[in-house]
Amino acid sequence: MRSLFLILALSLSSALWAEPIDVSSLEPHQVQSLETGTKGLAKRLELIERAQKSINIEYFIFDTSDASRIFVESLLQKKQQNPEIEIRVIVDYFSLSKSLNRFYSRALLDAGIDVRHYNDAFLLNFGSVTSRDHRKLITIDGTEAIIGGRNMANEYFDMAPKHNFSDRDLWIKGAIVTQIDQSFEHFWNYSRTKRPLLPAKPRNNGNSAQFEMAVKNYNRRVVEAKTFASVFDPKTDQALIDLRQRVMEQGSRELSAEPVFEVKSIRYISDGPDFKKKEHRISGIRYYELMGQAKSEISIEVPYFYMQGDEQKFFESLKGSGLEVNLLINSKKASKEFAINYITLVQGLEFSRMGFNLFLNKGNFHNPDELPSKKVKPNAIWSVHAKTLIVDNARVWIGSLNMDPRSVQRLNAEMGVVIEDVAFSRHIKQHYLKRLEDTYIVKNGKVQNGDDPADLRGLMEHLARLKTIPLYIFENQI
Repeated sequence: MRSLFLILALSLSSALWAEPIDVSSLEPHQVQSLETGTKGLAKRLELIERAQKSINIEYFIFDTSDASRIFVESLLQKKQQNPEIEIRVIVDYFSLSKSLNRFYSRALLDAGIDVRHYNDAFLLNFGSVTSRDHRKLITIDGTEAIIGGRNMANEYFDMAPKHNFSDRDLWIKGAIVTQIDQSFEHFWNYSRTKRPLLPAKPRNNGNSAQFEMAVKNYNRRVVEAKTFASVFDPKTDQALIDLRQRVMEQGSRELSAEPVFEVKSIRYISDGPDFKKKEHRISGIRYYELMGQAKSEISIEVPYFYMQGDEQKFFESLKGSGLEVNLLINSKKASKEFAINYITLVQGLEFSRMGFNLFLNKGNFHNPDELPSKKVKPNAIWSVHAKTLIVDNARVWIGSLNMDPRSVQRLNAEMGVVIEDVAFSRHIKQHYLKRLEDTYIVKNGKVQNGDDPADLRGLMEHLARLKTIPLYIFENQI
């Protein structure tokens, strides 16, 4: 008999799909950490190849870059091989983002991949447009899943020319994947998750030249989208075929060196899809509860760190407790995001002044010659993007949640997996310590081994007082 059991913070109503999920299992599960982008993409392609009945996919960002094209082509190949397989994709739809637009989504629909957009709200409708689906997942057949920090774009898989992300995913095989699929169903069936319509064709307003140009642009976009939603043609796509081959070869080597752990305590937490309901906000609450259970050590890795009232009080309460608290975020040179990163930096410096340990990622990648993509420049930077929490070297949270108001206060819908296993936790801690080797070390607000960013403090504190409008409205790249 399965030992899967629910620990829901809220009692389930008859409308199950409308609830958040907090579920635990004591049944054995296999897990593997995906530390590089090459591992992450190769593992996703492996899952697609193994799928027999269903593939569910959900991303905050899903663009049309090389990584996405390779991923989509694998889905289309699978659909051709097995027309009965159900492939569904949820993409957060924000008009200022670089995710799939309606042309591309409709082309995928025509190719047999069912696509829905989450919260396609009018840009100026601030009551709705600021609430986004920030979850990232792929599941196959209700048995295997990958969740974590990576969206679907080149920069999440070490393939962008100038700016990539140092991230972390978690591969899971076991009973709890059925609950990850259940949370996908919650978002799939939510009233604000809708099948996109193809944009209307241009209308002739009497200006023939303007109309002809509009028709030309419309037709071009239709063709581009159909090309994206097609299997590779060796005559035109040989470069992508070769890139996929290099990804699989390099990824297989890296995956073979990354151990698979069997764990017996695993928990899945997901916000509900309805951002208008306060009770659908549970991931940020559970995250801080997990930190509150620490007895000796907390290690955090996030791209964005912004303490507001309750979060500030939480860390203030840890001062003098004897807990070792470590925080890894990005330095100035390791990020392309001005306002958000610098506010994080100011907050990190304040965190350091509380007596905690701050580490600033320098933005380097250690093995550029091993990257499958030949487009990556020698001076490319790698920003911290993983969302990982390690408690007492015994419990690990890996998911999509950042430590900023968007995630913690449920402007973004988030998810996370908590694994309670000493061997796996220590393994993740070793990866964490490896990343700390190439950082600036900060003590009491002062960098010990490099440039001091504290000269930005005054300006950034003023920005922080504005409640960081970019965090709430124009957040795009997380």
